[in-house]
Amino acid sequence: MRESLVEAFAALSANADSRELDAALLVNQALNPDIDVVAVQADIERLTPADSVPVWEHLAALGFRGDEHSYHDLANSRMDAVLARRRGIPITLAVLLVHLARQRGEPAVGLNAPGHFLSRIGMQVIDPFTMRVLPVDGDIEPAGPVDIALRMLNNIKQILTASGDQARALDMVDYQLALLRDTASPQNVALLLLEKGEYWRSIGAPELAVDCYEEASSLSGEGTEIATVCQARIAQLGGARGPTLH
Repeated sequence: MRESLVEAFAALSANADSRELDAALLVNQALNPDIDVVAVQADIERLTPADSVPVWEHLAALGFRGDEHSYHDLANSRMDAVLARRRGIPITLAVLLVHLARQRGEPAVGLNAPGHFLSRIGMQVIDPFTMRVLPVDGDIEPAGPVDIALRMLNNIKQILTASGDQARALDMVDYQLALLRDTASPQNVALLLLEKGEYWRSIGAPELAVDCYEEASSLSGEGTEIATVCQARIAQLGGARGPTLH
């Protein structure tokens, strides 16, 4: 399942027609491989409101809002659980808002605000956590499907790392690498490889860590901060190479 998901994340990145909901459902599969994607999509389509009702007001009336009591529950990063519980975090609720608005033909996009993911529907900026319009001035960077997948995977990595589940966090890094390898700058890929090396080192796999550090150092380039950190890690691990067998 993990390898098929790596391929699916790479395909998401390569497909110009990918949607935000596609990204969120892939992340959902990373957390719950048994998800019935077709059923979840059908449940979402049934939420489309009448044309006269703003999407955010419609979802609020149905009880959708931010999860104030268990914000860091991984269920908040699963679209199937968000639908069942009618609770989520800003990014999953924003995916719902954007998708339903577009189903009605309205222009809608996620907004990659630094601390709190938002959405824009028509000319209105919506806080998905409260389902309210915000008086926001200035431009906020729009977030496409790859941005949303990366940010959701970052959230999940932080939760898994805090709970001591570095092995699953490693999978999330691999999904992020699949999203970025062919499109991102070498520095961004190198940063993820450095992070992957740190996870391998923390779970007691020094040889795998060194492989990641070496690749990150090579991608980043000699003299960069990433390369310096990687070379220091390799030195700390003594190269971590076993004897060559002939």
